[in-house]
Amino acid sequence: ANGQVYGDGERGVNNQMPVEETGNLLILITAIAEMDGNTSFADRYWPQLEKWAEYLKEKGYGLKIWDAYRPQSIQEKLFRAVPNRSFVSDPKEGVGSMHIRGAAVDATLVDASGREVPMPTDFDNFTPAALMEYRGHDQIVRANLKLLQKAMAHGGFYGLRTEWWHFCASDWKRYPPVPDLKLAPQPNTPSQ
Repeated sequence: ANGQVYGDGERGVNNQMPVEETGNLLILITAIAEMDGNTSFADRYWPQLEKWAEYLKEKGYGLKIWDAYRPQSIQEKLFRAVPNRSFVSDPKEGVGSMHIRGAAVDATLVDASGREVPMPTDFDNFTPAALMEYRGHDQIVRANLKLLQKAMAHGGFYGLRTEWWHFCASDWKRYPPVPDLKLAPQPNTPSQ
């Protein structure tokens, strides 16, 4: 849990939803594998996931995924909170968000200790400073962003012009929207 929330955010405490509730790539893979009763779905994407990890590991970094699969209901809440189509796609228009297809990730770099490295802005900073083409003067930020972009390209993902953290699978249109996944709670195992 990193404390990021959607909803009223810093303006109030109403309708806040932790980012962790939106799911992530591993939850999506696990949920689909569980629904299908096998892990072949994960096998299909594992080489792509490994490319990110290996590329960054060789350079002393890791990848932190803030958001990946996002249920339709959460996309609707997010669009109500940030009704700006430059940053959040309207779930009722066109193809909808790439997140509801499980074909996009919001990510950053972490150092070998798991700490986020300096980037142009915080996550979900919907301002011109968040453009994927960094216009600032900090060379460390510039180098970190370029490394993230190269790592994601190694995994077959490209960036979104308005959000430095958002990356899409190059073949995202192949994937239909995934219905809101409902994970059943696992029964507690009695302690011995």
